[in-house]
Amino acid sequence: MLAEGKRANIPANANDLTRTSSTCTITSSRALQQRLFSLLQRKQQPALEHLAQIHAQILINGFSRTKNFLLAPLLSFYSYSSAHSVFKDIQSPSTILWNQMIRAHARSQSPANSIQFFNQMLLTDARPDAYTYSFLLAACTSSLSLRAGQQVHSKVLTNGYYSSNVFLMSKLVNFYAAAVGGDCDALAYARKVFDDMSERNVVSWNSMLAGYMRRRNLDGARRIFDEMPERNVVSWTTMISGYAKNGKCKQALNLFGQMRKAGVGLDRVVLLAALTACAELGDLRMGMWIHSYIRETFDGSSQRVFVSLNNALIHMYASCGMIDEAYEVFRWMPERSAVSWTSLIAAFAKAGLCTCSS
Repeated sequence: MLAEGKRANIPANANDLTRTSSTCTITSSRALQQRLFSLLQRKQQPALEHLAQIHAQILINGFSRTKNFLLAPLLSFYSYSSAHSVFKDIQSPSTILWNQMIRAHARSQSPANSIQFFNQMLLTDARPDAYTYSFLLAACTSSLSLRAGQQVHSKVLTNGYYSSNVFLMSKLVNFYAAAVGGDCDALAYARKVFDDMSERNVVSWNSMLAGYMRRRNLDGARRIFDEMPERNVVSWTTMISGYAKNGKCKQALNLFGQMRKAGVGLDRVVLLAALTACAELGDLRMGMWIHSYIRETFDGSSQRVFVSLNNALIHMYASCGMIDEAYEVFRWMPERSAVSWTSLIAAFAKAGLCTCSS
């Protein structure tokens, strides 16, 4: 019995009861959607068992028909083949889901399949957007398909994205800068797109820099580097590695010194390039500084020293005639490769320390 003076919150008639039940159902459905979405937004890859449970809830509650915002992150967690199986059962996938699958194809071992998938998309009501074309360009870059990339470029022009979308334009610059072969000067196309950009970012500058360096045009690369309004570790590494690979070791070490003064973090690639230059020039002082930097940076941290860095240190010390130091690096290596053994044997042979028994 209710206390006197208080009224129960009871619906007046059947229609009110139905409306109340419907409101509760909608509220519960939204709460579940939000819960599933938050689980799929976590940076860490869910365990396969948990992913299957989330997928089951999406299916059981009918969210797979209309809730594409749940399906997009779900597809991103699945493997390529599993995502493809899930996608086939989706009715009228949205642009974001097509994009997710095109990107999955672009990252697979058969990136050229992205074009076929894009052609299927054009037969539906979903309309391509800037992300669609950026994923397609990534696929063309990976598959080195110049002709397909040029067709995507044409689509970008037709749909009015040209020069207005910095992200997409940077993808175009990178595609042409990385392209090889064909009947056109791909780097000239890259430069044309780059010059047409109303706004440039460090990614587009780095793409042009890599394009010149890839073609061993060191002067052109240096001009781009000097003109850059902003540089990051990729900019410095591309230039220094390019100099070292092309025998310009003095320039490589000079630029390496400037990079240190600029306070830019040194990554594994630039350290390898600098050690190569030290070995070529016999610059023991710089080589020892790099060795000290590697010890201070990696020892006692969660990062491990890559085998390739240790191999480069062995080669550097051997080239400078410091055989004992080369051996010490080898002795303390937690893991070794065939190159490690070859480098040390070559160092001993060069120093006349190898003996042959009959």
